[in-house]
Amino acid sequence: MATILNKQSLNQALRAADRKFKVRDFRGAAKIYHEILYKFPKNKPSLDRLKQIEKHQQQKVTQKDINHLSDLYNSGAFTEALKAARLLLRGSPESALLHNISGAIQISRGEFNEAIRHLATAIDLKPNYAEAFKQMGNALNMGNATKDEQRSIAAINAYKKAIELKPDYAEAYYNLGVAYSEQSDSDSAILAFTNCLKIEPHFREAGIHLSQVLVGREFEEPNPVLEVVLADLLDKKSLVRPGDICLAAINLLKRNPLLEKHLGIQNTKQISQIFLDIVTDLCGIPLFLKLLGYCPIPDRQIEGLLTDLRSHMLFTSLETNVPESILIFKAILANQCFINEYVYYVKDSEEEIFIRKLEKIAKENIEKGEQPSPSIILSLASYAPLYQYDWHKFLKNNNTIADVYSCQILDSKIENDIRDNIENLRPISAGVSTKVAKQYEANPYPRWIETGLALRPMSIADWVKELNLKVQGQFLSECPNPNILIAGCGTGEHAISAASRYSDSKVLAVDLSLSSLAYAKRKTEELGISNIEYLHGDILDFGCLDKKFDLIECSGVLHHMENPKMGWEKLCDCLTSGGLMKVGLYSDLARRHIAKIRQEIDDLEIEPSDGVMRNYRNFILYSEEEHHELIRGSNDFYSLSNVRDLLFHVQEHRFTIPQIAECLESLNLSFCGFQTRQLRKFAHLHKDSEDQYDLEKWHRYEIQNPRAFAGMYQFWCQKKL
Repeated sequence: MATILNKQSLNQALRAADRKFKVRDFRGAAKIYHEILYKFPKNKPSLDRLKQIEKHQQQKVTQKDINHLSDLYNSGAFTEALKAARLLLRGSPESALLHNISGAIQISRGEFNEAIRHLATAIDLKPNYAEAFKQMGNALNMGNATKDEQRSIAAINAYKKAIELKPDYAEAYYNLGVAYSEQSDSDSAILAFTNCLKIEPHFREAGIHLSQVLVGREFEEPNPVLEVVLADLLDKKSLVRPGDICLAAINLLKRNPLLEKHLGIQNTKQISQIFLDIVTDLCGIPLFLKLLGYCPIPDRQIEGLLTDLRSHMLFTSLETNVPESILIFKAILANQCFINEYVYYVKDSEEEIFIRKLEKIAKENIEKGEQPSPSIILSLASYAPLYQYDWHKFLKNNNTIADVYSCQILDSKIENDIRDNIENLRPISAGVSTKVAKQYEANPYPRWIETGLALRPMSIADWVKELNLKVQGQFLSECPNPNILIAGCGTGEHAISAASRYSDSKVLAVDLSLSSLAYAKRKTEELGISNIEYLHGDILDFGCLDKKFDLIECSGVLHHMENPKMGWEKLCDCLTSGGLMKVGLYSDLARRHIAKIRQEIDDLEIEPSDGVMRNYRNFILYSEEEHHELIRGSNDFYSLSNVRDLLFHVQEHRFTIPQIAECLESLNLSFCGFQTRQLRKFAHLHKDSEDQYDLEKWHRYEIQNPRAFAGMYQFWCQKKL
């Protein structure tokens, strides 16, 4: 049939459709009527005829039938649902709805080719069926095990057609984003997820996928819509880890004209001339303000601007009639400084003198029964936590300092109360363990404000499948209520993540540091998580636990022990036969620049006090040495406890992949696979699916890509049966 372009061709199309309708060729008639409506959406004859056709198609299918079918599908009874759908289709073979439902059921059963046939029929019967196009995209994408280019493109086109027919179809945008992600088209994926979240801000899966595709992403132009979406994501507690999207968000923000124009300012003199303008501009960027409240800002330029703003606000703290906008920004900056543990450089003795002056004024005010001004309190809170002052107990909360008061006073009090009630396995006595415990008592690690929880809990077997780990035996699939050990849980983010991920699990989280454990338990209670028990103790004393675990996670811990192999043996003794263990170890190859800096620190005999670490860090911040530039690219460089852990740790070992292979063999553990973003790149070079479990091939890969494990080796292993 000719394309419908004008009134004459419209009339011809209507006559052709009517002829098919009269001879009861409803499928052929419907196809033409839908084509007419695509060009002329309000064409009444076509609308009327389609209603008649739909009535005819559905006359043998009652709403009760559809409801029953939906109940079976939603309850996961896919076999019964498919039988019921086939029975209904015998009586109504031209029901687009039934073909669409049948396609959805077969997708859930993994029968993708059969699903495609049903969905093609649904689309043929109803060419403007957006839901069927979306399901067709799912069938093409999910059934494309080898990621054939043509089928991937067909899936993307199906999602696009669904969106064309239904522009507010959030789920189609989400699936389109997933399809683009799998093709490594990050630009298109970001756009699709952004559009999804514009339509449906509470679409949690889209938010999580967006945060994943943003990793390592750089922007060349401003994107106000994406800024709004990211700010909204941060507002949704427990959806994403702020640190996961922080680098991409900062890169995006630096393209925002309101921030960009102020990043070139060099000193406090320039700041003082346009201070109010700067604060007004920054307060007009919601995403920027939210990031300040949730995580350290890992960017040298922004740190320089914030350091200068903090300095100017310190010097003007005694001014009266401070505008409310300035006080709001001072409070936000004070909390950022608290979050990064006052890592910013205190520039000169004059500032130190002025800080002491404000401390004296605040103390005198309290002694007189008066309250220091909010401006003074917020300036002091930008240089040190309020709880360190003896007079903080007499400080009264008010709206202006409420957030700072909560973070720097109330939370500290809660943690002090919690410390007294944490059970102790055995007093820490080993030499290196005592030193490590002392470090983390002074600098609990890592400090975090919000974290992402699992969308839905899953069994260990499902997690193994999701990570594509190579495991032996049936033990893990027969483990409905797993006992899980987090060895070296720090401030709890790791334990909380595990507790939310594994269904019906009981988690024991152990650490050397009471300060870290108190922080962890406070955050756990805030999130309402009830399946974690915290214990103060040393891995070397785990024999006292007298308990076996189905799964153990120990990330970033063993390499800080005097004898990592001995610690690893203690963990193996606690692991059930056939049980799974995740281990995180430093890579010798990836950390050579860090080893060089640690040697510099030893040579200069730099002590890890807060002030000395801050000053040495400031030297690195503006150094042009290559190994210093590399360390500035680490997020850990932008908070004080992380700097201490990164560069000043009392004990550090580094490993190679052959050393890991040797340890696994001697400990009777089998390698199950790495958990790393490098998998896709590795798979591109190694086509055999078994290659990812070959440590020798990974060793050669790392030699060619020495920064591949810049964070850590994160890998899974299994205790041999």
